[in-house]
Amino acid sequence: MTWRPPSHRPGDTAPFRGLRAGLIQALYLATLFTIPFFRWRQLGGIKLDWVLVAALGLLVGPYLLINKGFPKAFHSNLWPWFASFFTFNLVSSLLSPYPAAAFDGLRILVLDFLFISVNLILVTRNGFFKWVPGVVAAAVSLNALLAVLGYFFGVQAFLMGTRGIGGTIGANNAALMGNFVLPLLAHWFFHSRSTKGSLAAASLFLLNVLGIVATESRGGFLVMLLVLLLVVTAHKDRLQPRYVGLVAAAFGILLLAATFLIPEQYFERQKTITRGTHADVSTQRRAAYLDVAWKAFLDRPLLGWGTNTFSTIWVRSEASLRFEREARGAHNTYAEVLVGSGLPGLGLFIGLLIQALRNYGRAMALFRRAGDMAAHSLVHAYRISFVSVLFYFLFKSGIDHKMFLLGLPLAQLALTYAEETLPATDRIHGPATLSPSGGRRFPKDVNRPHGGPRWPLDHSNGFCLPQGTGGCDDR
Repeated sequence: MTWRPPSHRPGDTAPFRGLRAGLIQALYLATLFTIPFFRWRQLGGIKLDWVLVAALGLLVGPYLLINKGFPKAFHSNLWPWFASFFTFNLVSSLLSPYPAAAFDGLRILVLDFLFISVNLILVTRNGFFKWVPGVVAAAVSLNALLAVLGYFFGVQAFLMGTRGIGGTIGANNAALMGNFVLPLLAHWFFHSRSTKGSLAAASLFLLNVLGIVATESRGGFLVMLLVLLLVVTAHKDRLQPRYVGLVAAAFGILLLAATFLIPEQYFERQKTITRGTHADVSTQRRAAYLDVAWKAFLDRPLLGWGTNTFSTIWVRSEASLRFEREARGAHNTYAEVLVGSGLPGLGLFIGLLIQALRNYGRAMALFRRAGDMAAHSLVHAYRISFVSVLFYFLFKSGIDHKMFLLGLPLAQLALTYAEETLPATDRIHGPATLSPSGGRRFPKDVNRPHGGPRWPLDHSNGFCLPQGTGGCDDR
């Protein structure tokens, strides 16, 4: 299928058109595709992903000047939370006893702001519904394949020790990204109009499950259990006989793979979860991180020690003498924020996360009211992916992780596109009225007796989405 740059349409948040729009979108999608391949993103010391972001900045700047402003989605309700969080971190860092580490942490927050902004500006409606989930799923699935080749077939280039990592910086990164795409692939599986599309989604789903297994990550295993539970709950109403057979076959294949491919050492490692913090050196060190973080918080509970200073505090602590004495993160994002900016900073950070989750929930409700259950399903998948990252933050330091920084703007984009859907529906079907429950009731359509918008069919890809977003009608 030949890629064509998405055309501008009423209500689309990205104000780009023509050939240059195609180049901008291609560079943006190329940047997304590089996310799983950290080890290969540097050419002669130059970070390829930031070169692509810089190129995007050069191309986007003139367009913003021509259009005299930012797209609608950029005016996000997430910014007040992010700005407050950044401001408090700035104050904390100015008063930090470790200014070098603190201001390096502020630099990370500035880069976070830039990445979030790029997504809010460049993700078109077509990109939100089709290209972003497709490109991210393809890139992470390719990395999962590399991790599987390393772990199960002994390709040393894709291993870190005995654990599969593919092109990522580490096993936990690979597991986090694998869990991120599972809900998106499940959405594709249930909303594909063809058996081939469903089989392709199921195959990639199983590949990413094996990719998570290949990392031997205990945190990844726990997050995968949560994601699988949320995915089943999200799609329980769509488990028709057609899908039950495919799901049963998929789990049968997975069971066979577990029996014949997964080595005993994997199961032995997962069993250590039940032994708590005394399972091995790794769990003992993580317990020590939390102990040091708690003591640091008690010393400066209101202002904190400055952004991203935990690693400096750790390497100077007595607890680090029991392990390899090197600067290390807390392997817990919430603990790092608490140490860096105190209780107020953690409160603002959690407020940002809650606002993002509220945006996803509001978007899901609006798409449901509009009768667009395919869009509702995709937003639900995005939300599960985002939740998987937030849960993984209990085991990983990742405030600058790109999957997190992608999940935040997608929450705002979901809400923006959902809010634009209802006015368009009103124009097509006449004014909506309020139901007794407070929801919007749309006039009946002869082809859709349940009411709601009637979307023309579009079989341009495997996703089942409204026409104009690269998909097809919900069934």
